[in-house]
Amino acid sequence: MPTALITVHIFIGNNTDSFNELFNFLTNNPLNRRDKKAPAKAEA
Repeated sequence: MPTALITVHIFIGNNTDSFNELFNFLTNNPLNRRDKKAPAKAEA
């Protein structure tokens, strides 16, 4: 997952607004919602 976010960040570049919108979409995605409940440090 971190690699995917880094790739997306590089693709968008420094456009923070677009990155935030996409990040919000990913975090609100039902498929990723179960991962959001788990502690982030546990994934790392």
